Order: sequence, then structure tokens, then C-alpha cells
Amino acid sequence: MGNEFSYVALGLKTWNAQIDSADKLFGGLSSGEILREIAPGRNRLLYLWGHLTAVHDAMLPLLSLGERLHPEFDVAFVSNPDKSRADFPSHEEIRRAWNRASMLNCGKGLRQRLGPIGASGTRPYRSKILPKTLRAIASPYY
Repeated sequence: MGNEFSYVALGLKTWNAQIDSADKLFGGLSSGEILREIAPGRNRLLYLWGHLTAVHDAMLPLLSLGERLHPEFDVAFVSNPDKSRADFPSHEEIRRAWNRASMLNCGKGLRQRLGPIGASGTRPYRSKILPKTLRAIASPYY
């Protein structure tokens, strides 16, 4: 098997670090601050957080962690640009969705469901996910 587990462990560690950074950034913003644009004429922080939440949520079935929790976020945050719709989810709705999706989707959720990387019980998962992961790492487009 070689270094597959090292790659997966490093990927999960990096993923969790990025989740923690996003939690700190978005979690510390007030309802007023979250409506600011990142630059004049650009997306609002609320839209970026909603987009990250929608994409994170879409990864749940891809990683065999269950069905999507918030497919309705796609319309507001993936299919349409910022400010094109008046009916965005609220700051608190996005916070709750982010917390649920990131807990299930990040390494914590994977470990809860599958056990530690390399454990004997994760063989079906490894055989399904690792080949895709390794192809992505080896891809010249990565």
C-alpha cells in the first residue's frame, strides 16, 4: 500500500486546519459585518460562507457520509451569483448549516463513522476513496 495513509492523513489534517480557519473567520463576524463585500463590487462574506457551506454539504454523498443536509443552498450560493436573489438564508441559518456539514464532512466526522485511518474497519472505504484520491494527487491538473 505504500504511503497512501500518509497522504490521506496529511489531507485530513490540512482540511481540518482550513475548516478551523473558516470557523474563526466567519464565526467571529456579526450579522452586520457578514454583509460586507470582500472588495468594492465583489461578493459579500455571507455569500462566500454560504458557498463554502453548500459545496461542503455536497461532498457528504461523495464521501459516502450520507445524504445532503441543505441542498436548498445550491440555488442561493452555487447556481446564482451574489445579490441576484433577495431570499438568502440568514446569518444564523448559514452558521447552523456550516456547523452541521463541517462536523460530518471533516476528519472528525470521517473518524466517527470509519475509525482512525488505517484501521481494519475502514477497508471498504479505503478501496472506494483512496484510488480517486491518489489519482487526483498524481494528476498533472491537481
